Amino acid sequence: VSPARSRDPGLFTLALRLTAPEHAPEVVAAIDQALLRARAAPVDPARLADTRSRLRYALASSMNSAAGTAAVVASFVHYG
Repeated sequence: VSPARSRDPGLFTLALRLTAPEHAPEVVAAIDQALLRARAAPVDPARLADTRSRLRYALASSMNSAAGTAAVVASFVHYG
């Protein structure tokens, strides 16, 4: 979900697919370490600029096909 359309833009979801269940503890530890680093260290200004640019143009680039445009429109449609 796009942070701009999220009710809680500070929340996010990580979706993972393990190749084997026994890798789960190692994967969870790696995610925990990455989140701790992200919280403790400032983001590199060049990486932040690149990310902002990508997010700014992501919507337009996602609509470069009929299927992409349909997916974007469908994400705004609410069925009651």
